[in-house]
Amino acid sequence: MPPGSGDFVFRDPRPGVIHGFVKGAVVNGHSDIHLTPSEGLLVLFPCWMEHYVETHEADEPRIAIAFNANPPVK
Repeated sequence: MPPGSGDFVFRDPRPGVIHGFVKGAVVNGHSDIHLTPSEGLLVLFPCWMEHYVETHEADEPRIAIAFNANPPVK
């Protein structure tokens, strides 16, 4: 990843997390989780997880491949 690539950010939208008493970057703690990109990184997360990528400020292009994975239908 080129220097200046923005972080990948996750936010858990479940009401129990948002309105819970635990705050901070812990399991079920209401805060954004920042993941710094690295070459070859694969991130899997549930479809309901809110997510976004911060601004890419490098001169070189940043390439990301996104896809949805579904279990086979029986």
